[in-house]
Amino acid sequence: MAAPPDEARQPNGHVARSAETRARLIEAAIEVFGNYGLDGASTRALTDRAQVSLAAISYHFGGKRELFHAAALCIADYGVTLMDELDEQLRVDPAAGPVARIEQITSLFCRAIIGGAEPQAWVDFFVRCGKEAPTEFDLIYSTIFGRFEAMLTHAIAGLNGGDPDDETLRLRVTTIIAPIMAFRTNRQALLDRFRWQSLTPARVDQLQAVILEAVRNNFLAAPAGISTEGMASRSLITKEG
Repeated sequence: MAAPPDEARQPNGHVARSAETRARLIEAAIEVFGNYGLDGASTRALTDRAQVSLAAISYHFGGKRELFHAAALCIADYGVTLMDELDEQLRVDPAAGPVARIEQITSLFCRAIIGGAEPQAWVDFFVRCGKEAPTEFDLIYSTIFGRFEAMLTHAIAGLNGGDPDDETLRLRVTTIIAPIMAFRTNRQALLDRFRWQSLTPARVDQLQAVILEAVRNNFLAAPAGISTEGMASRSLITKEG
């Protein structure tokens, strides 16, 4: 007799254990690779940390290199979800005007990244990728920082009638991304430098204000005699004309 539909959809014991082992290996990989790098991390260290058999890596992933990539994919998938949530906030609560939208995009991203509560091991893995694994670094970067870059460049181009693919504009936006990334990847150094005990919400607000000031100075400072609202109006006139 066939199992009831709900029961048929439940994973059997082997599938559930296999999924658990993969998850444990990926979690261990993020930590161990972050600490020791791809070459420095031994399969023994990885399986000991995950508390699985030595053969588990080859069985579930094919090898250590493939496990490294799977760990990067895990963080990239999280990044997609993070940025989807930011997109949703922008959709549900749209800013009133192009200038306000630029500031809203920047503020939401700053709060998500600088004040993020992700495990330090994830940050260490990302930094390690930047040093040793360009493919995996680009994978993670593109889903988070690359997506922010696209959002901000399009918003700025929409304000002044420019081209979002303009190389100079993208480079200028990179000067905004760099400190946001640094505030997150070098959090402990930041705390030590300013003798902060922890990164409180007030400190996150302070750092966000610094980034917003840079955005205003770099992109929203209107020429003498022209307000930022005038910049927006002028860009619309230029497009229509």
